[in-house]
Amino acid sequence: MDIDWHGKQPCQSHDEAQPKGSHLSLVFVAFFFPLCFGVNGFGGVLKAFSIPRMKRSSAPGSSFKRSSFAGFRMTGPFELDPDLAKELGLVTNAWSHLESNLTTLFCILSKLEMHVAAAIFDLFKSTPTQREALLRLAHLSPRTGPHMETIKTLLKDYQKLAERRNEVAHNPFGVREQAVYIMLKTKGKPGRYGIPYDTRNISSSEIKTLREDVSEFMDRLMLLNLALIEDAKQTALL
Repeated sequence: MDIDWHGKQPCQSHDEAQPKGSHLSLVFVAFFFPLCFGVNGFGGVLKAFSIPRMKRSSAPGSSFKRSSFAGFRMTGPFELDPDLAKELGLVTNAWSHLESNLTTLFCILSKLEMHVAAAIFDLFKSTPTQREALLRLAHLSPRTGPHMETIKTLLKDYQKLAERRNEVAHNPFGVREQAVYIMLKTKGKPGRYGIPYDTRNISSSEIKTLREDVSEFMDRLMLLNLALIEDAKQTALL
């Protein structure tokens, strides 16, 4: 059979198009596939890896739509729990405000101009690095005064909040047995299915609680910043 190198495929007869060994392929699918994957076939594989089963869509013309495959449609986590996306967005927004207030704290303790402090603090990408930098500045800064214990407590709480926030911000969500779950890395140890991931159920109410905790933390942080600024003003007047 000649090949058209300009990208056009030549016409083939049915006999030419039929690959050799196709009968062996059918034997493999019919006999070896159930042996490899169990009597549930591919559905057993989906169940083993906690991949949600696809539901048949009854809507006309539903085949090959978004999140669908050959007439089957997967129920997504944001459909099963509509408030999930809203709460994730609110947590993300609250966290951005929290980070800006941490930058303000860095600015106050370092006595740098705000734009300079922001440029430097932005280099500290990880939570432990941010926490360590702020703690060292707090020990060195003459502005800390009676606020040292408050700063230590806030930064310890910040570490715990960051771990909770990173969990929901950097891991995928899915649906299993009509419940939303989140996939979590198992830190190198194999999970239930031999891969370094495990799952646990999660809901929008849990993320709402996280958002409320972030907002409460931010209020405490803002009060600390205002107190430090007021102390600096009083010192400047002396």
